[in-house]
Amino acid sequence: MKKRFKNVIPTALLLIVSAALVVIGATQGQAAQVLAKAVKICLECVGIG
Repeated sequence: MKKRFKNVIPTALLLIVSAALVVIGATQGQAAQVLAKAVKICLECVGIG
């Protein structure tokens, strides 16, 4: 039973840190920049942009 919960703390810590970084990036407007770049790349691959 003890062996099952051995990796819970590092996993939870990683989840909390990654969620915090996503929130920080979203509040700084990074999501809009990433979406704009993704759209440009997709349009270039298709040959429209």
